[in-house]
Order: sequence, then structure tokens, then C-alpha cells
Amino acid sequence: MKGIETGWFQRQIARSAEEFQRDVEAGGRILVGVNDYLSADDHPVEILKVSGDTEEGQRRGLAVSGRARQRRAAERLEELRRAAAPTRT
Repeated sequence: MKGIETGWFQRQIARSAEEFQRDVEAGGRILVGVNDYLSADDHPVEILKVSGDTEEGQRRGLAVSGRARQRRAAERLEELRRAAAPTRT
């Protein structure tokens, strides 16, 4: 969760994607139908751009679901403790 909350994973993905794109554009990586072996009737490839707002929304959503998951886990563990506790008669 810490890696998600701090944006570490997103930065690693962005860095890797940038390196890949640079390699494609420089011709170091061939993508058939994208930067080589094109035919006359090919259409340009649209690249998905993700806004910062989308990233922040995802981060907030993950934080909320993580807290809810932790709360549910704590509740279930407490139920198990109560069920496993010795009964006094």
C-alpha cells in the first residue's frame, strides 16, 4: 500500500513507458504496423493519455478500499478470537 500511496509504482510504470516510447520512436524497437511494415490503409494508433486527476482519483479510491479491507479483516479476526475463546460455564 505504501508504494501505491507514495506513487512509486506509478512513477516506475511512467518511466518504463517513456523509455519504451523513446526506443520505438528512435527505431530501436520495431512494432509491426506502428513504426514499421506499414501498409497504405493503416490508421494512426491513438495513444492513451491518463490525466493527473485520474491518477489522483485512483489513488484515493485505493486508499479508501484499503482502509475498508483492513477494517473488515480486523472485524473478522475479532469474531474468530471470540469464537475460539474458551467458554466459561
